Amino acid sequence: MPASNTSESAGYARAGRVCAGPALLILALAWGSVLRFEALGAREMSADEAASWASAAAPTVARVISLQTGLNPGKLPLHDLLLHAWMALFGDGLFAMRALSALCGVAAIALVYLAARELLQDSKGSRTEAALERAALTSGFAALLFALSLITIKYSREARMYPLLLVAELVQVVLFVRVQRAPKLAPWSALALFTALSLAANFSAAFLLGAEAVYLLLIFRPSRVATREAGEPRALYAALALAAGVLLLLPLAWGAFGAAIDAARTGALQWIARPALWEPLAIFNKATGTFAFPIIALAAAAGALRAGRWRRAEVRFLLAWMWAPVLIMFAFSLLIRPVFVERYVLSSFVPFFILAAVGIAAIDSARARFSAAALCLALTLGHVYAYGLRPHDAQWREATAIALSSARPAGAIAVAPAYAVNVVCYYSTAPAHSRAVSNPRLVPASIGEIAGAVANEPAVLVLGDQGVAVSERARLTVSFPHLLSRLRGVEVRLRR
Repeated sequence: MPASNTSESAGYARAGRVCAGPALLILALAWGSVLRFEALGAREMSADEAASWASAAAPTVARVISLQTGLNPGKLPLHDLLLHAWMALFGDGLFAMRALSALCGVAAIALVYLAARELLQDSKGSRTEAALERAALTSGFAALLFALSLITIKYSREARMYPLLLVAELVQVVLFVRVQRAPKLAPWSALALFTALSLAANFSAAFLLGAEAVYLLLIFRPSRVATREAGEPRALYAALALAAGVLLLLPLAWGAFGAAIDAARTGALQWIARPALWEPLAIFNKATGTFAFPIIALAAAAGALRAGRWRRAEVRFLLAWMWAPVLIMFAFSLLIRPVFVERYVLSSFVPFFILAAVGIAAIDSARARFSAAALCLALTLGHVYAYGLRPHDAQWREATAIALSSARPAGAIAVAPAYAVNVVCYYSTAPAHSRAVSNPRLVPASIGEIAGAVANEPAVLVLGDQGVAVSERARLTVSFPHLLSRLRGVEVRLRR
């Protein structure tokens, strides 16, 4: 073969490798969209979703803000205001409301690709062929792993604020990296803004800020300050942007932060158990499933070791992003109050997938690389399939219908846990909305108090399996001793 033809063929081959990343992204977006939108309205509304619906369904923006403080304490109304506008356009059907979260989930796939490209390109921003190939393949694999992860799919199918939070956090991370490479005013201002927006979506974004603070402390540790390394001044700009974002939000967040403390004191978090010592590691198992986790974890470890040779700072940030939020949440749960729930650290799964993608993309043999990627994706999809074989929603709709038909005309219906009153209202007809009441106000504390209860005392109780303390459940079953119907995740009980 002539040398010119050989050179031309090699050029086409290199172009194909560079284009593999965008092709993998398109596949991830298509596959991820199907998994997030398929039968989106089939599962019944959860009690948590009902809180978002009740707030967003208010007739005015002012009323949304007012209701959100009580219905979703400890958060700012960013998601509920967005859902309010969304419902004005598309209605309050389950598919319509969840579609907003699903769209955020699909957008997060693209942002994972962008975050990986931003982190893994050449530190000076050059576009060398090797850097393009490596970044394209790694970013594509990372987007695919993220798109097929059960934990990211599950939260993208709920009408809650967590997909919006993830989008804001991923944009914030991209800007955090970009500001350190090119400390210009526009990305600096955007970083401050998205730091504030992330916290506004949910205060659990503070765990991500903790990871970024850990990374910056590694850069500014005293043994290195004297050397005045090149990255330190730019990292200082990023630190100032984070501080500006927090200060920007502080006037609005102060009242919501106080509401979060009050809600915790009154038992809003009592359903969260104290984590076991192995749970910081086990939490990543939830992202991929028992069978896929060892292989993906091995790929992530290999990726950290391999990339650490040529991207030491980037790998250091990925490890801080992956572990610091989880360990901070774990320490908080042990020392102060249990808050160890995976949805509070959703963004920490992203660096796990990026490191695993680095390990897969680093395999020299194309056949071995494809086989490793296919095995990881197949096992991850198997986890999604196995999860979908069983229903995971509570039958609030059926329980509401039974309770309404069993209660006295115009009689009240007690609901436990108290925040689930909104899901009973959602499944009631409009005139019946006022009949559902939360249990603390009207349910007698003992049988001896029944005679003195108000005339509209509820004779029917809708009792959920989740979110009710053991002592409270025992008291309620005494007050409502007759089991009328046992459904999936919920039961209906009669007082007499």
